Amino acid sequence: MDKGVYHKDVIDRARQYMGHIGYSVGAYTESLGYAFVRKSISRFIAQRDSLPQEAVTDISDLILTDGASQGAHIVTQALLSDSRDGLMIPVPQYPLYTAIGALNNASEVHYYLDENAGWQVSEQELNNSYNDARGRGVNP
Repeated sequence: MDKGVYHKDVIDRARQYMGHIGYSVGAYTESLGYAFVRKSISRFIAQRDSLPQEAVTDISDLILTDGASQGAHIVTQALLSDSRDGLMIPVPQYPLYTAIGALNNASEVHYYLDENAGWQVSEQELNNSYNDARGRGVNP
């Protein structure tokens, strides 16, 4: 494909977005993300998971972020307020979790994933981690 030539589906999607958004440059989007995109995601989830559409039609439950890391940061920031709050973190873990905890002055509450069980965690491991944290005055 020559440079500057776009596939038909790319052009169609751009036209769809422009039909909803217009040619505005520099304007803010809706805080939760464009409603037409959230509706499209809702339809996709219903189809993918074989759910009735009405099971996922409340698009106010969907929040679009600029990536999983930003989404995780927003959620944990809303939940953590001081060092007595604990963030339960799997080990091994994605470094984002400890960084988010540090940014929010939260305590880390580690639980261990079992490699021999396909990196699953047991209920017992979660309970032990939770109870240990509570014993240290941490609110997981």
